[in-house]
Amino acid sequence: MPHPGGDRPWPVPRPPPRHFFDLLAQGETLALERLAGLADTCGLTARALADYLPRPGCQAYPSSRRTS
Repeated sequence: MPHPGGDRPWPVPRPPPRHFFDLLAQGETLALERLAGLADTCGLTARALADYLPRPGCQAYPSSRRTS
Protein backbone atom coordinates (compact mmCIF):
# COMPACT_ATOMS: atom_id res chain seq x y z
CA MET A 1 0.00 0.00 0.00
CA PRO A 2 1.53 3.35 -0.97
CA HIS A 3 1.99 6.02 1.65
CA PRO A 4 -0.73 8.71 1.47
CA GLY A 5 1.87 11.46 1.76
CA GLY A 6 3.90 10.40 -1.25
CA ASP A 7 7.43 9.16 -0.65
CA ARG A 8 7.52 9.88 3.10
CA PRO A 9 8.24 6.87 5.31
CA TRP A 10 5.72 5.22 7.58
CA PRO A 11 4.46 6.08 10.16
CA VAL A 12 2.94 9.39 9.17
CA PRO A 13 4.35 12.10 11.45
CA ARG A 14 1.73 13.62 13.69
CA PRO A 15 1.74 17.09 15.19
CA PRO A 16 2.25 17.28 18.95
CA PRO A 17 -0.98 16.95 20.97
CA ARG A 18 -0.67 20.57 22.09
CA HIS A 19 -1.60 21.70 18.56
CA PHE A 20 -4.85 19.73 18.79
CA PHE A 21 -5.76 21.20 22.16
CA ASP A 22 -4.74 24.69 21.02
CA LEU A 23 -7.16 24.32 18.11
CA LEU A 24 -9.93 23.25 20.51
CA ALA A 25 -9.21 26.23 22.76
CA GLN A 26 -9.38 28.61 19.78
CA GLY A 27 -12.81 27.23 18.90
CA GLU A 28 -14.03 27.60 22.48
CA THR A 29 -12.76 31.19 22.54
CA LEU A 30 -14.64 31.97 19.33
CA ALA A 31 -17.82 30.38 20.70
CA LEU A 32 -17.53 32.36 23.95
CA GLU A 33 -17.09 35.61 22.00
CA ARG A 34 -20.32 34.90 20.10
CA LEU A 35 -22.34 33.66 23.06
CA ALA A 36 -23.57 37.09 24.15
CA GLY A 37 -24.94 37.76 20.66
CA LEU A 38 -26.75 34.42 20.67
CA ALA A 39 -28.26 35.08 24.10
CA ASP A 40 -29.39 38.53 22.97
CA THR A 41 -30.94 37.13 19.80
CA CYS A 42 -32.79 34.52 21.88
CA GLY A 43 -34.13 37.27 24.15
CA LEU A 44 -32.32 36.07 27.26
CA THR A 45 -31.68 38.65 29.96
CA ALA A 46 -28.56 38.87 32.08
CA ARG A 47 -30.66 37.60 35.01
CA ALA A 48 -31.87 34.57 33.02
CA LEU A 49 -28.29 33.73 32.06
CA ALA A 50 -27.10 34.08 35.65
CA ASP A 51 -29.93 31.85 36.91
CA TYR A 52 -29.43 29.14 34.27
CA LEU A 53 -28.33 25.75 35.58
CA PRO A 54 -27.28 23.24 32.91
CA ARG A 55 -28.72 19.75 33.19
CA PRO A 56 -26.29 16.84 33.41
CA GLY A 57 -26.09 14.89 30.18
CA CYS A 58 -27.42 17.66 27.96
CA GLN A 59 -23.96 18.21 26.49
CA ALA A 60 -23.36 14.57 25.53
CA TYR A 61 -21.93 13.92 22.10
CA PRO A 62 -24.21 11.88 19.83
CA SER A 63 -21.33 9.63 18.77
CA SER A 64 -20.80 8.56 22.39
CA ARG A 65 -24.18 6.84 22.51
CA ARG A 66 -24.99 3.55 20.85
CA THR A 67 -28.10 3.51 18.74
CA SER A 68 -28.35 -0.23 18.25
